[in-house]
Amino acid sequence: MNSLSSILIIVKKYFSHRNYMRIVLIAAVCLVPTFSVLAGNTIFGSFDLSVSWGEKTNVSNGIIYYNENKSLKIRVSSPNEQWMIFEGDTLYIYYPSTNSGMKIPSIKGEVTLPIFQLAVNASTEDAGLADAGYKLEKTSVSGDSIIAEWAPPEAARSILGDLTSVYIQDSLISIASTNPKGENVLQQTYTHWIANKGRFFPCRVKSTNTASDVVVIESIEFSDVILSSELPPEADEILIPPDAVMTTIEM
Repeated sequence: MNSLSSILIIVKKYFSHRNYMRIVLIAAVCLVPTFSVLAGNTIFGSFDLSVSWGEKTNVSNGIIYYNENKSLKIRVSSPNEQWMIFEGDTLYIYYPSTNSGMKIPSIKGEVTLPIFQLAVNASTEDAGLADAGYKLEKTSVSGDSIIAEWAPPEAARSILGDLTSVYIQDSLISIASTNPKGENVLQQTYTHWIANKGRFFPCRVKSTNTASDVVVIESIEFSDVILSSELPPEADEILIPPDAVMTTIEM
């Protein structure tokens, strides 16, 4: 299965659930509530996504549609056509060619595409860290960079270490995370920022995770991005047909 959905599933197979959640937590906690900062606004555009783990790499591309009020939808065009709808605590993956797909519920609450959520979080005042329970310890200035050091949530100190974010001219450039032993386990970079009416969005995000024996590298590049107040009509066409054969997959 060579597709965006296989990327999500295969990567999760390389980690226990606890370790996978650790990745999400260290990555500024990819929770849907952080979307509220962009309430009433939308993001849509083309994307190229690459995920590597060990010596394997999967790539995909398509169009992403995000509306704070109407969930996250992805139309994947390559390597095969599929629609992905992140809705509440359930991910739907639909294959138009066979009128079938998968329904993947989460027992841990809201679902999202972590690498995209990182881009959204980066557009907020503190990358969603305060909402995630991180505490700002201190800030310093080095040249044209502002460096912020964060302590993890008290309840998560057994699995999370400190985190450092770097800003240049109000744009988030990088986030580096450690484990409780102080070892570097995650590095994220944000580049090629665009702006529209006071809103900002990074068109390139890269995340390198070394918390496990298998190094996982995710990178996404957006193009033709539109920051607007509403999605194009085509987004409404991404719906699961009533007669589609959907199989429930427990993750």
